[in-house]
Amino acid sequence: MYYVQCCCRHIEVFQAPHLLLVCTILVHKKLINCLRWHPQFTAESELSVSPCRLWLASASNESVVHVYNLEKSLSNGDLS
Repeated sequence: MYYVQCCCRHIEVFQAPHLLLVCTILVHKKLINCLRWHPQFTAESELSVSPCRLWLASASNESVVHVYNLEKSLSNGDLS
């Protein structure tokens, strides 16, 4: 399990239960106001885990939504 923290213009991803910092994302120039993980299960992946489950989308007061594939950063742990 992973926890995400959003501070001003950067995103920090921590691994539970010890809150080990896994990665920091610095992309936005303005305040981040929305973070969303891709669903773990979708209609197309009913019986198995979605291959996009480690994608994270972020939006700020800018006009762009950024989508990050965190699979390489988070592959060294429990992917639940």
